[in-house]
Amino acid sequence: MKKSSVDYFLYILKCFYQNTDCTKPYEEIDISEIYKLSKMHDVQGIIFTKIKDLNYFKNSEYYNRFRQKFFALARLGIILENNLNKFTEILNENKIPHVLFKGAIIRNTYPSKELRTMGDIDVYINDEYTDKALDVLQRNGFILDNSCFESYVNTVKYNGTSYEIHSSIASRNCHIHTADFIDFFKSCENHCVLISDYTYTFEPTYHIVFLLYHLLKHFVRKGCGIRMFLDFPMFIDYYADEINYSLLKKYLDELRLYDFANVVFNFCRIKFGMKLPEIFSANVENYVIDSLTNKIIVAGTFGHEIEETNHQKIQRVQIKGKYGRFSKLRSILRLVFPTKEELYYTGYWDINSSKLLIPLGHIKRFNKQLFKKKTVGKFVREMVTYKVNDSDVELISKMGIDR
Repeated sequence: MKKSSVDYFLYILKCFYQNTDCTKPYEEIDISEIYKLSKMHDVQGIIFTKIKDLNYFKNSEYYNRFRQKFFALARLGIILENNLNKFTEILNENKIPHVLFKGAIIRNTYPSKELRTMGDIDVYINDEYTDKALDVLQRNGFILDNSCFESYVNTVKYNGTSYEIHSSIASRNCHIHTADFIDFFKSCENHCVLISDYTYTFEPTYHIVFLLYHLLKHFVRKGCGIRMFLDFPMFIDYYADEINYSLLKKYLDELRLYDFANVVFNFCRIKFGMKLPEIFSANVENYVIDSLTNKIIVAGTFGHEIEETNHQKIQRVQIKGKYGRFSKLRSILRLVFPTKEELYYTGYWDINSSKLLIPLGHIKRFNKQLFKKKTVGKFVREMVTYKVNDSDVELISKMGIDR
């Protein structure tokens, strides 16, 4: 991907956030690359709203692809809104408290809800009400689909829309980062604000902390795309009068997320033109932002565009620092025998099961990853040839992920 294409792609998103018109590029841009980036990061609708009046792009077949996606999103947005209303109406009629969060709330901060795409709707419901909620939803045409391996998530579907019903919003810690997120977020019901009847969402300040945790979780597992970063300036501007920055700083310090948030918000300042909140420092080196930009661009929406997880890279960096000249051997052992958390992340071990069953998780992984997929040669090559990139070390250190 040409740097000029990436720069213009980010410029369009900046114009969207700032609600300004895009100018035609100063140098020749391949619209197919802009389309590819937009598709990777699931922002085709956003990009089209800013390039639709530029004659520079109108004669391209990709312009029509952007246009078709835009109108498809408009139709999908109507369906999604109707489905969400039906979902909340059923729960409200049955007096079941529920908390909407993530995409279902973030989409309200965009100028057109349809432009903020999402794969499913996340809702928190206390264990006390989960069985009742699943019962009344199924009696009203929702289909239970527990394909998610997370033990704390129940999934129901209705008319093409998936709803992930969480009994906890953080049921595992990010083991690379040592803060206790489970303990911090277990009191989430104390940080809710009423929308209507029995429908709630989280206080904006608390919600920002959760979104940062969610971003970190994706970053260390496989990666995260530009949309997750664009959410922050949209959300912060929308709730500008309701965010308590002193409290936000307290939360970030408690979770050792301040450095991570500082880099994230400075990225948003530089790439989108977001005003940096006073609790953060603009003293972030350009190479840090450049390194982060490269990781975001290649990752796609949730890191689906890259094979190796950031988790593995970060783990290697930690091992390199802790074990010196034996770091490569330790890293190889970690690749062959990943931690129980990694087995859990990839669905080979249930966190609620006995630790005595962890070896079975390794056997399942070997059977599927090495023998069924015939990737023995690739696996061996990865173990022998990998190396840690110094820029990864710097970025991880600056973001405070290794603490």
